[in-house]
Amino acid sequence: MTPDLQTAIAQVAESMREDCHVPLGTPIYAACSGGADSCFLVHALAAHRERWPLAGVIFIDHGLRDVGEEAEASRQAAARAGAPWTRRAVRLDEHGNLQENARVARYTALLDEAPEDALVATGHTLDDQGETVLQRLIRGSGLRGLTAIAPRDGRLIRPMLAVSASTVRAARLPHADDPTNATGRFQRNRIRQSALPLLEEQSPGATEHLARLASRAADELSLIDAILDRLDARELDLGGLPPDIAGAVTRWRANRELPRSVRPRSQAIDQVAKLLVERAQGASTSLGLGWAARAS
Repeated sequence: MTPDLQTAIAQVAESMREDCHVPLGTPIYAACSGGADSCFLVHALAAHRERWPLAGVIFIDHGLRDVGEEAEASRQAAARAGAPWTRRAVRLDEHGNLQENARVARYTALLDEAPEDALVATGHTLDDQGETVLQRLIRGSGLRGLTAIAPRDGRLIRPMLAVSASTVRAARLPHADDPTNATGRFQRNRIRQSALPLLEEQSPGATEHLARLASRAADELSLIDAILDRLDARELDLGGLPPDIAGAVTRWRANRELPRSVRPRSQAIDQVAKLLVERAQGASTSLGLGWAARAS
């Protein structure tokens, strides 16, 4: 094993401990699509099974095309790791964004397949983090959006965010490539194939710098969260404050207090802030999906 691969496997353990906050002995299930990243994830987790038992490997079939080759690569990765393998089929909502529907169905199935006392690991890499930050930037995301892929989100963990895709490829583990990744159909593919290579050409290390931005944004957001929690933002009187400051506090509360399915448009947040600044007692405005905000 090369020093780079040894370092990468060690980085997974460090991330499990420091970033994902996984207690020793916690059972881990690995999501494995059969691709290079997730096969490396299975390999790395197996190397640390004495600290975190690798309880299973899960393959999700979205039912969109023939995935026999990828399923076999996933099964073989589980066999090499000596872990049980499960294939789970999901049905997608035909309406709305296909990628988002697939993501929701995938995570729901993964968490349903793993017992409540176990965590589910995915193979997101440093490159995935960089792509996500760039995608959020061009969409005009705020600080919370720039935190991109969290190392831990409930029972989901991403212990490979410090590992580059090039390191994963250098491991040369058997895997199967998803043919849809080579198309320009989805924005993320176009970012991966064109935008990031151009940025790397102009500024070597750009992908790593974008991923670092996510980490710094998360640190700064944690500071803001701590300050506003200490002040109790629900009790702050925003009357008479500059609209941009009132808007920032209102947006923070919306992100912290509303369900994930409810993400008001910027115009709605601005309208809520305007009502609070003007002390429009009792006035309300729609946030969408049947939710409303009332000034008090």
